[in-house]
Amino acid sequence: MAVTATPQDHPDRTGQLKNLGNILVTKFHRMGSMDDLNRAVESAKMAVATIPQGHFDRAAYLNNLGNWLGRRFNWTGFMDDLKRAVEAVDVAVTATHQDHPDQANRLSNLGNQLKTRFHRTGSIDDTDRALSLHQEAWHCQTASPSARIESAWLAALILASQ
Repeated sequence: MAVTATPQDHPDRTGQLKNLGNILVTKFHRMGSMDDLNRAVESAKMAVATIPQGHFDRAAYLNNLGNWLGRRFNWTGFMDDLKRAVEAVDVAVTATHQDHPDQANRLSNLGNQLKTRFHRTGSIDDTDRALSLHQEAWHCQTASPSARIESAWLAALILASQ
């Protein structure tokens, strides 16, 4: 594998870890092996650990880590995964400039993680914040129309359930 053959301090290693994680998540969706998802989470953790603070792509790596931890929570119900998913995506949102084209997706991802946590814990603060995040994503002018429509739909679902 490219990752194991690449020295720890090589500048391509972080990207290779991200690519490995993406491949493993795709394989997990096709084959259903938790080992693949676990390895994807570990690859994402290593990628986040190797990318410097302030790097322009750090938020994307954190967002991936959060999404994969959230997926693993959906399969295992392990609350620590959901807690860490919320934390990772929250940092990704904070690190992403308001005008970034991916900001709406990251806001919605965080909203989705919080909505999942609400269903598990019943915390009204989580559902209120999820609604606010989806509304903010809906109004992101730099987002694609489909991302904005999805965010509006997710906000509407929360409102309809209240």
